[in-house]
Amino acid sequence: MILNQALYVVLLSGVFFLLSKLFPAIKIRSFIAALGVAVVYSVLNYLLSWFIGGVFKTLTIFIFFIAWFFTSFVVNTVIIYLTDKLMDSFEIENFSWTAITAGVITVSSFALHKVLGI
Repeated sequence: MILNQALYVVLLSGVFFLLSKLFPAIKIRSFIAALGVAVVYSVLNYLLSWFIGGVFKTLTIFIFFIAWFFTSFVVNTVIIYLTDKLMDSFEIENFSWTAITAGVITVSSFALHKVLGI
């Protein structure tokens, strides 16, 4: 395990050093300096990746929920519009009310699916 970690750091320092040779914007003075960069990077990665990863995973879940809601909202808006056009006994006066209805239906549908387990 420790040998694998040491090998990882050495190989990672090689990657950093190679990047410094390929890209002028990355400057590392020597392979020893690249080794230091790899050690500092590895320690920071070990200490902080759980926190930074947790923040981004939380944001990703939030973004996923917003995308899901928006998609469901658009689909529900189209379906409500079509329902309005197909039925004489159902009428929504304008697009604003169609959108409001779609928003309420989207949230209600989500809640009902959670409560009923369907």
